[in-house]
Amino acid sequence: MENLKELSAQLTKRLEVDDVSVRVDEQAAKVIEALGTEWMVAAILPLTITIPRAEVVLKVHLQDSEPMLNLSTPYSYDFASGYSQGFHGEIVIRSSGPEVSSDIKQQRKVLALPTLELLEGRGDFTFARRDGRLKRVLSKVYSEAYKRTPLLLDTYRQSRNAKWGYYPEPVFRWFNIMPYEPDMKCMWIAMHWAEAGGAESWAFEQARLAKEAGYRVIMTFDRIAPQRMFKRAQECSDVVMFTTHALDDGDDQRVFIPRMLKKYRVGRIHIHHSFSAYNAARDIKLALPQVVIDDTTHITEHRGGGFVTLSRHKSDAIDLHHVISPLLRDTYLLEAGANPEKVVYRPLTRMGGHEQVISKELSARDSSKPLRIGFLGRLSLQKRPYLFVETVKALHDKFGDQVEFLMQGSGDLDAYTTQRIKDLGLENVIERRSWGPVPTFMESVDILLISSDNEGLTLTTIEASAAGVLVLSADVGSQRSVVPAGALLPAMPLPFRKQAVHVVSKILKNPEVFNALLEDQLEMATRLQSLQSASEFFADRYKEADKSAADSQKKAK
Repeated sequence: MENLKELSAQLTKRLEVDDVSVRVDEQAAKVIEALGTEWMVAAILPLTITIPRAEVVLKVHLQDSEPMLNLSTPYSYDFASGYSQGFHGEIVIRSSGPEVSSDIKQQRKVLALPTLELLEGRGDFTFARRDGRLKRVLSKVYSEAYKRTPLLLDTYRQSRNAKWGYYPEPVFRWFNIMPYEPDMKCMWIAMHWAEAGGAESWAFEQARLAKEAGYRVIMTFDRIAPQRMFKRAQECSDVVMFTTHALDDGDDQRVFIPRMLKKYRVGRIHIHHSFSAYNAARDIKLALPQVVIDDTTHITEHRGGGFVTLSRHKSDAIDLHHVISPLLRDTYLLEAGANPEKVVYRPLTRMGGHEQVISKELSARDSSKPLRIGFLGRLSLQKRPYLFVETVKALHDKFGDQVEFLMQGSGDLDAYTTQRIKDLGLENVIERRSWGPVPTFMESVDILLISSDNEGLTLTTIEASAAGVLVLSADVGSQRSVVPAGALLPAMPLPFRKQAVHVVSKILKNPEVFNALLEDQLEMATRLQSLQSASEFFADRYKEADKSAADSQKKAK
């Protein structure tokens, strides 16, 4: 295929290797064409950095469901036989590196790519596949229960969430970080994945601020995924890499990170929910104490704490903890006993340099028109789109045409959500939209219903307040910082649905209830807006770093 020959040539040039040959079938070729050459470079570049002098055979594996699997990781090898139909060719990379060697050793890896259906959000979702026959069976049972009885299963999940505490500090393997001369204007921004979400929106904003401050930005993504926000990542960075599409997430990462740091002479690091970066942080700081490490955390995950726990365990190696909610600030200061000078709470307001004006002049809602209720966000387990749909069913059954519904977003539960809407007979009740401009969505609704089982302090609540949209939210995370008590709903699914019906009933009977709740919400949003934003804080931080570096140079002279 002529296109594959051109791709081979482009990869050879962009990866700076001796030769790349791409031999794949028509299905894989279409996927690669849709992803683009730069996406493929981002997936393969970590491999050539990790294994610079070898012949590597990459078996191309197409996956049609999420979460995607990393078949290069040792514990996943037993999946390979079960997914043999997923191999659609291979990419062979030959490189002798700077030191030409006649003894080139061959290594075999798997390159995981999404199918076109998955890339477009039409793939399936499977509860995390695990090694071992029993665990795989339990995973299938869990998935089936989520499809058939989501309310009951989620009730069980929430009860488990309430009982589990923090995990002890994980034992990590040593990273062999060899000292180098850091370029303090080169920043590694370590992220979870390139998918739509509030945490990712802030990470891209922070990358933009770094670029504007003159930093060379190296951006990595830990989690194997379709990486649908890849183009956004390109816009705010110089180098983008997906670190687990062709590398395993164990031993390979121990080699990749030190070599990547040295190759780009990284001088600053900002961690956005990156397991591998937290893993290596202490070793980096021991070898290179002058490297500045910041992190941002958004949410304390159930049953272990998630990235907040990793951040707390590695606090001695981190120069600054940025948190986006008062709840997280208290978690670090009161529970973890972190150094107060290292913990800064700055909300995600005024992102992109845009002031989100909170108007206190309320325009009365036309009560003669249907009340429009919307869902906005990623269709994922955390956001509980099923609970929004179940609540729509209850509201529609009780109030009929008095209430209308809009659902905007996409994600790994897209197909499941579509089927659930069909099963409940709501196809002509819920208007569906994929991702689109947030202001357009806000103009279309009166109420934003947040059904998440966990949050930090949601960016969508701030955006809703700026648009004069009332927010009804599950009482999770730090939502009570921006949502009045009368608009908070229980986190447990059945009480959530019941209370949502109760609040909507009060609003429909008395329009003043709507106005009173919105007025309280806008007052809370105004107080939030009075604080320095995360964008303003980091813009100042980078200016201060430049001034400090300039002063040091003057003293040296």
